[in-house]
Parts: sequence; C-alpha cells; structure tokens
Amino acid sequence: MDNEKEKKKLEELTSDKWKQFEHLEHQLGVLDNKALAIISLDGLILVLTLFLGTIAIARMSILLKLCLFLGPVLLLFSAGTCCGILRTRWALSIMAERNCINDGFLDILRLRDRKTGYLHFSICLLLAGLVIYSISIFLGIGLI
Repeated sequence: MDNEKEKKKLEELTSDKWKQFEHLEHQLGVLDNKALAIISLDGLILVLTLFLGTIAIARMSILLKLCLFLGPVLLLFSAGTCCGILRTRWALSIMAERNCINDGFLDILRLRDRKTGYLHFSICLLLAGLVIYSISIFLGIGLI
C-alpha cells in the first residue's frame, strides 16, 4: 500500500494525532522485536555450527567445509542486516524535523517501510543459511 493511502486510512480510523503517532511508533517497535528474534536465532545457529565444525573438521569433505563456511557467513549478514533495523531513530525526533505533522507521519511510514525491507532481506539470509546448514548436517551424517 502506498504511504499516502495508508496515512489516509489511518486518519479514517482515528482523527486523534497522538493515537496515529502511537500506532506508527508501535509498528517500529514490532520490527525491532522481530529483528532481535532473528539475531537470537542467528547466534544460536552460529554457535551450533562452530561446535559441530570444530568436532570433525579434519575428516570433512570439501563440500561439507564449504557449507560450514557459507552458512555462518549468511547468518552473519542476516544479523548485520538486523542491526540496521535496530538502529534507533526516535519517531518524535522525525516528527520534529518536519514543519507539518502529516509530513512527519509520512517520514515515519518511509522509515517503517525501509526497516521492513531490511527485515525481509534478513529473513531470506537466515533461511538460506539454515538450508546450507541443513545440507552440511546431511552431508556430515552421510544422507546426501
């Protein structure tokens, strides 16, 4: 949905500017919480990968070593992308930079959309890392 349309829909729901602001601020908080969850998953999988990788690195095939290298790299990029989401930009300071409240709301919507894009990219990196990690496990136990 286009930001202008979304802003108008928000105005239809409530004419109270403070409630509109709280709604947008809440959406930014939801993105932060999801980014924290992804960073936690990335960290857990990295620890597991490092643990499994150090157990039998000498007797691993080159494909298994490659998977154990690429999986964590993707997870690190996923976590790095989430750090961009977690970068704090206060919603009220965004509003204060603009002369018009509606322009401030549109700026917050653009920030939310940008953070949502980073979140989607981070999820793709996490899933790719998980797939590669799963392949390395299957290679390690001889199923592939």
